[in-house]
Amino acid sequence: MKFSVAIILTALLYSVATMVSGCAEPVVVVGVAATTAVAVAATEPVKPGTVVSVADTNAERQQRIKDVRNIEWRQFVDDWDVFWLQDKDSRLSEYPIR
Repeated sequence: MKFSVAIILTALLYSVATMVSGCAEPVVVVGVAATTAVAVAATEPVKPGTVVSVADTNAERQQRIKDVRNIEWRQFVDDWDVFWLQDKDSRLSEYPIR
């Protein structure tokens, strides 16, 4: 009985965490009426020029994420070549083989 309750509670906790953690853009609330701003900001999408962090606009943040993914992908390709031993020429012959 305790095992089934634990499974149900785990599934419920997982589903609530999945529903709550959406992919929406973060919202910056500035001003005195924070509760009203949160209600309005939750329904409106972030506009391109809006500051969404301390120093970056939404467009700058998106560009930074694209740059990081580009660098990570190129590093992965290099790591893949090292894994399959394709990063250097073969040293089995004294003559270069291509």
